[in-house]
Amino acid sequence: MFRKTKKSRDPGWLLFLIAIYFNAITVCRNILFFMGYSAPLREISQVSGVMVTILLFCAVAAVARRGVFGAVYMRAHGTLVMAWIIFCAGFSVFGYFNENEISQIGREACVFTSFGAMLVLLGQPGWWDRLCKHLVYIGIGAAILVAIYADTPNIEVTSDSINYDPSALLSSRRVNSLGFMLNALLDVAPLVAVTYYRHAKLRWVGVLGLVLGMMSYIYTIIIFQFRGAVFSFAVLIMMNMLISARRRQVAQMLRIAIVTVGLIGAVLYVSRWEEFSQLQERFRGTDTKEASEGIMSSRLWEARALVRDLGTQEYFTGRGLGGTYNAFEVFEIESSARWPTVHFGILVFMLKGGILLLAIYILLMVRSATSALRHTFLGYEAEPIAVYLPVVLAGSFLLPFPLTMDNLFTWIPIAACFSILGRRPGLPEAAPELRPSAAQPIRP
Repeated sequence: MFRKTKKSRDPGWLLFLIAIYFNAITVCRNILFFMGYSAPLREISQVSGVMVTILLFCAVAAVARRGVFGAVYMRAHGTLVMAWIIFCAGFSVFGYFNENEISQIGREACVFTSFGAMLVLLGQPGWWDRLCKHLVYIGIGAAILVAIYADTPNIEVTSDSINYDPSALLSSRRVNSLGFMLNALLDVAPLVAVTYYRHAKLRWVGVLGLVLGMMSYIYTIIIFQFRGAVFSFAVLIMMNMLISARRRQVAQMLRIAIVTVGLIGAVLYVSRWEEFSQLQERFRGTDTKEASEGIMSSRLWEARALVRDLGTQEYFTGRGLGGTYNAFEVFEIESSARWPTVHFGILVFMLKGGILLLAIYILLMVRSATSALRHTFLGYEAEPIAVYLPVVLAGSFLLPFPLTMDNLFTWIPIAACFSILGRRPGLPEAAPELRPSAAQPIRP
């Protein structure tokens, strides 16, 4: 039997939890406008990003003060995390001297350094299991709000005013809706669902977590028509089947088969919907200029524009946080002349910090991949993380990284995978609420 660790013994846990809830609440700030309340939404966004970052680093300081960091993580992981935080701070200063936009520097500095803080916090023994319950609470509320506001055009908040046109047409993918903004809170739901699924004991929170994961995929695939979510779900099914087959867990394999058949049935049911036909067109590329050159062509053109626009020195140093490049030849809109992101996500680190920042992220991926192969030695929490890691690795190459604190929940699964798989083997487990019974130990 495992003895439950008192929550009060976990330094910084309360600060970390406050930061997560505070960020979730501020993501929903635009709802105040539709409820008739007048609020400084731009200022709320700016202040909340800074406050969340400060809270996360206060939690890191509490962990460091107890001297548990070196005892939890392997030395290589600790070195990479420290290098990430230091380099992000340095590239913030570099971006300022490079005359990048101040507001963009601030947003990206909060995102990148908060990611570094979560690389420290999420690997603390027991923290991820305990956080999952709170992520379910947040996710259920977010799922309800997404359903309510999926067809509501979002407002445009500028430095001078708040603009809203109730007659504005939604795009075919609803990416300009308020529901799409709120859907960012569900980006962590698939990992939460995998965590509860791989655990043998499912209480009501675990059942809600599984339902939430399915709702997240339904929203992302059917309503917002993201092709990557289809591949993400397929990878999770495949990884769960492989691990269950390796361990001869027949019941697990049957549950996976039932879930897969249910999803296919749901897809066949909604195939008559207009949204599904539009998703099919996105896969074929018939709804865009990608039709003539394939569905990955625009991403390749974008990457080529980045490489062409960077100078030789900038390959090593990047353009600092807040840095942009000229992608007008790809998207042919005015704002793309100063484009801040890349759809091949990992290349954004080259834009912001050159090969130096890119190398740190790649090393974090490599360390996690090698640790995932021996996840049974890293503790109970590591199994669902190892299952989900291929989604993170593929997404790092094929999907853009969000660069605002409104999408902090998108970074949580990445930080959880890297931090938990960066732990030392043989750590005692805290928070065993979801652990299988002692009669059913996890074996390699």
